[in-house]
Amino acid sequence: MPLKVRSKYEPDEVPSTIINRAVLEATCTPRLNHLSRPLVRLLEAVKNDKRYLGKVFVDTMNERIAMSMDTIYNHTAKSLRNIAADRRLSTKSLQAKKAKKWTEHGDKERMETLSRPRKPPSPVPPRRRKRKKLEQLLPNINKMAAPRYIYKRPSQDSMIKKLTISPDALHYSPTERILELTKLPPWRLVKQYVYTGKVPRGALLYKISENVEKLAIPKKKAKEKESDEKENPYDISPNALKYKPTPRIIILAKPVER
Repeated sequence: MPLKVRSKYEPDEVPSTIINRAVLEATCTPRLNHLSRPLVRLLEAVKNDKRYLGKVFVDTMNERIAMSMDTIYNHTAKSLRNIAADRRLSTKSLQAKKAKKWTEHGDKERMETLSRPRKPPSPVPPRRRKRKKLEQLLPNINKMAAPRYIYKRPSQDSMIKKLTISPDALHYSPTERILELTKLPPWRLVKQYVYTGKVPRGALLYKISENVEKLAIPKKKAKEKESDEKENPYDISPNALKYKPTPRIIILAKPVER
């Protein structure tokens, strides 16, 4: 007996491709009909690219462009096209009017109307506010004329009263709680000021060891060469006069041949 039994392959049932009759007989709404039409921009691009196919192709593309142009989504393009057509008609009508020749009677009437003097335009009336009598305006005028603040100089008695101390304050005796609050806590007390330059007593009585005494003595340094303070700054050192250059330095000292 095999461990695994394979069943016979049976393909899945293919769904029926029959289209419903209601779908075939359904009527499309105007909005869906307009959406189904391609864009005018794409049709124009295809027509320009495939123009070499011939006149029949170009005519069919022009028909499709006209169909897609009439959709509700090309309202601005359609309005511009109508404006251009109206301009053409207006130019044609103006040209036709210019082509007509006026009669002598018509010319005279036209010249008479043009020769009449025109009436001058009437001036614009000025805007004026409603006027009031002086009696009605006097209260507001007096209010605006009065100063906003009048300074009153204080009298001498009032100044003395402000500077005098009340007798209750002189005979006041504070309580124990107020006396406790007058004292600062220890963490806010100012520490004793240490004057600069003052040596503590322990430092004066300190006895140094031999090693500390040796370290306190400054080290002797060799004197630096003071080239600026020489008696003869152009004097050459004796070591430079005794120097013997190497063969390599002699080669480098020669000028380069160019």
